Amino acid sequence: MRFLGVDSEPVNHGWLCDKGRYGYEWVHAKDRLNIPLVARGGGLVPESWPQALELATSVIRDVFDKHGAKAIGVLGGAQGTNEDAYAWARLAKGVIGTDNVDAQLGDGLPAEVVIGMERATIADLDSARAIVLLGPDLKEELPVLYLRVRRAAVDLGVPLVDIGASNTGLTPYAQAVLRHLPGDPEAVTEKLAAALAGQPTRPDELRPLLEAIDKRALIQKEGPVVVVLGRSSVAEAADATVRAAAILAQAGISAKFLSALPTANVHGALDLGLAPGFLPGRVTLAAGRDELAKTWARVPEEQGLGAAEILASAASGEIKLLVLLNCDPIADFPDGQLAKDALKNVEHVISLNSFTNESMRHADVVFPITVWGEQRGSISNIEGRVSRLGRKITPDGSTMEPWRIATELAARLGHEIDLESFTEVQDEIAQVAPAFVGVDSKLISWARDGAVLPVADHAAEITLALSSLDQNKRSAGVSWEPIPTSGEDTPDNGAVPPAVISPPRPAQALYSWAKQAPERTAALADSYSLRLVASRTLYGNDLITTQSPSLARLATVTAQLRVNERERDRLGVADGEVVRVISSRSSIELPLVVDPNVPERVALVATNRDAPGASDLVDINESVTDLRIETLSKPVIKES
Repeated sequence: MRFLGVDSEPVNHGWLCDKGRYGYEWVHAKDRLNIPLVARGGGLVPESWPQALELATSVIRDVFDKHGAKAIGVLGGAQGTNEDAYAWARLAKGVIGTDNVDAQLGDGLPAEVVIGMERATIADLDSARAIVLLGPDLKEELPVLYLRVRRAAVDLGVPLVDIGASNTGLTPYAQAVLRHLPGDPEAVTEKLAAALAGQPTRPDELRPLLEAIDKRALIQKEGPVVVVLGRSSVAEAADATVRAAAILAQAGISAKFLSALPTANVHGALDLGLAPGFLPGRVTLAAGRDELAKTWARVPEEQGLGAAEILASAASGEIKLLVLLNCDPIADFPDGQLAKDALKNVEHVISLNSFTNESMRHADVVFPITVWGEQRGSISNIEGRVSRLGRKITPDGSTMEPWRIATELAARLGHEIDLESFTEVQDEIAQVAPAFVGVDSKLISWARDGAVLPVADHAAEITLALSSLDQNKRSAGVSWEPIPTSGEDTPDNGAVPPAVISPPRPAQALYSWAKQAPERTAALADSYSLRLVASRTLYGNDLITTQSPSLARLATVTAQLRVNERERDRLGVADGEVVRVISSRSSIELPLVVDPNVPERVALVATNRDAPGASDLVDINESVTDLRIETLSKPVIKES
């Protein structure tokens, strides 16, 4: 078996990063879970599916009867398919009645921003007036998007702006590099917004950028300013990034936003209701309640808790049951201590996963689930493009799709969800989720490059498979055909998906971000501290890397404190020497390494590393993470 990139012009140009090309091997790892587990005798032991489902149902019912729906929290879901996300949103919100649901584990942006921002497509990068990077290092976290942005900047001449606390893989290609302390991007963003809006005075650091924009305007019709928006560091609150995004959104520069949230299907999960305050289809509880109540048994009355609040409530004993959808809060949540306290103190845990993890040790029931390549369905990418997934291999053991587990639990709770196949789930989504109207199983099956939501705004971009149009038109090297423009050439005797012939518009208005931002709360930096940037690298201790033999040798599992050469010299230590790192949360010891991409007064620690590491230092309640460094008499440690 091998894994190849799909040649999709609007998405990836056929590019596939090395991790994606070789990362399929983890599916067959010997540590895969392939049978349900239940807590018994002080450990987790194998159990049959009927017994495991009955136990989980009993736990849910017991907590609900004693404490109500608000005592139940659901975390995760961004690693599954759209069908998984919808089924679990329906179970949590439509059967149990809890809105304490969050697919993001404190590592993203507020759901109201992600769901409601004015979106750009990946193809918009090629014709943009300028591209503004306001997020993570794309080379490390979204390498195929990195290639698209680099192509736009280098080959197509699109002016590029890099806003951030440290250099990234795209910094060498930027006409303007605007540096700021972690958690404090507003001042440089305001300067950029004013310049792009036509302020007469041109700051020196922006002059090359503005000249490049002027030159490009002479040869090409002016496009939008595309802001690549994401979370550059989980060691600071998302509020600062939201404030910077709001500045650009309000500047009158035709800004559109392209998400840089890297978790596999986080956009599908959010769009389908795995976020507090939202229902499937990019509508709020209040806006969608009456219509959805025609299909669902119930809809929560008020907005629930996000991930940080769910974990805090579990730690304090208010939440009694945590349901973990293919996630490990102890490893994934930025504040590791809060996650540990939550899992230690909560009364019950139900976990769905494909591998064992630390959070699972607290579980009452563990359900083994399928992963990509083992189930059919759909996903949504960073631009909101819904694309189909195929089943390429048969899963080992008795794993089950997460959406089926949700329907099984719902039935045992007395609420039959009549969905027998993934296509039925897709069709129900198209019926009840406003943003997905028209995107039924037929369109998903036939749309070569998927369909961007809402389909009414992007119907002209949809391309149908030639095999669906006319098998007689096949020829060597040609497998696809644009959508027919008339009724003379229609697939399957005229059975063109209705969304192609007459693109439907959502019956309800979709949620729109008000471009509001929380008040600034960033702490003032002192001259004795370094401010932490905590972000992922492409190769770390994640399962795809460590459990795939072709990639395992690239895995870096030991955390390091990466600083500027001048900061190292001030401390008087050598590269690799262990130092004590102190934050408001805890104190740990890490090897210190010089990194020329890290500016003074900043320290960088990768998050996808074994403990001790960044999650030991971050306090989720603090707006930024300031560090004090102390020297020790410790041996030099090299990266491993």
